[in-house]
Amino acid sequence: MTPRTAVALATLIPALAVGAAARGEELPSWVQAAAAIPTPTYGKTVHAVVLAMETTLTVSPDGSATRTVRRVERILDRDGAASATASAAYEGEASKVRTLRAWLIRPGEVVRSYGGKETLDVARAQNDVYSEARAKVINARDNVVPGTVFAYEAIVELHRFFASDIWNFQGRAPVLSSRCVVSLPTGWKAEGVIFNHAAVTPEVTGSRYVWELRDLPPIQQEEASPSLASLAPRLCLRYLAPASASAPAGGAFDDWTSVSRWMTELAEPQAAADEALTAKAHDLVKDAQDDWQKIAAVARFVQSIKNVAIEIGLGRYQPHAATEVLAKSYGDSKDVANLMLALLKVLGLRAHLLLTHTVDPTYVRTEWPSPQQFDHCVLAIQLHSPTAAGAVIEHERLGRLLIFDPSDPHTSLGDLPYADQGGWGL
Repeated sequence: MTPRTAVALATLIPALAVGAAARGEELPSWVQAAAAIPTPTYGKTVHAVVLAMETTLTVSPDGSATRTVRRVERILDRDGAASATASAAYEGEASKVRTLRAWLIRPGEVVRSYGGKETLDVARAQNDVYSEARAKVINARDNVVPGTVFAYEAIVELHRFFASDIWNFQGRAPVLSSRCVVSLPTGWKAEGVIFNHAAVTPEVTGSRYVWELRDLPPIQQEEASPSLASLAPRLCLRYLAPASASAPAGGAFDDWTSVSRWMTELAEPQAAADEALTAKAHDLVKDAQDDWQKIAAVARFVQSIKNVAIEIGLGRYQPHAATEVLAKSYGDSKDVANLMLALLKVLGLRAHLLLTHTVDPTYVRTEWPSPQQFDHCVLAIQLHSPTAAGAVIEHERLGRLLIFDPSDPHTSLGDLPYADQGGWGL
């Protein structure tokens, strides 16, 4: 008997037992198969194990897509009860949750199924004035006992800005099998790079690509450890239409220059000045003696702008008009940075928006050009005179650049908040 046959039999026999326990409640076959997988032995710090998880991204010729996520998890003790939660994220017109279903199997009991009546619609961004980032959620944690199996399926329709995607193979729990499947129109191709794990060659059948990782160990939460994003394997991919096809809006980016060009085209018109913004710029620097004092005066004012966000559609990437941010006196990091850029431009001082990622300096990887890697925006201000400030870099083409985060109200010009330090910026 080969090892493959032994695994198949070991899966089949307990699967029948799960079906019997359901007492007529119909379970999807993929739930039954995963629920039958024996659980390895873990230490006391592991409270749940993911038996199987799979996402399937099915792309249409117009660039729209459907993402189907299936996940089956065994909860080992009461501390793992939070794992009995199903979530499907969506964002306004950019995506729509078609289906969210869940099943809970307690040892020896009838299967409980969950659907529309048990589904909540919640905001994912708690601090924004308005954000389209929402999620459908099913919470079954109150019904968990040790040994419970929780499974869910989420189907989300996507209307993409980009011909690219990010898939996390794991959270902190151990995972026995994690798969990413990409199904493309005939003639299309997919390219993917895996971070925080050895390279994996996908299984390719025509225009269908499958990346799979197995037996991923738990990632323990430790004091002062790197972030989960630095440790958990993730797949960053892009899909490419043939030259004869119409590429999705935004497309897939070939290099960082194309990302920069795309962002510049979005942002540049938003820095236009009107009479009020021009007058404000000159009023701020009326007592300044040199360029540094002018920058410092503008910085102090912009740091007083309330840091809140309204993110709708392309607003997740495009700053609001500087004139609007000045008038309303609030905005998110890219809005505030763009306002400072516009004020400096009126004064004849040049600056550039600089995209970064907060908290985790290792998150942005040079191998995958995409604006999806960034979650923050600061400013790179061109200097013509030497300075002793710490947050200055020498750029081979742009010269001396002062890096400044105008959305941080507590950090002085010439320094950077800790969360901004050490990573890549565009």
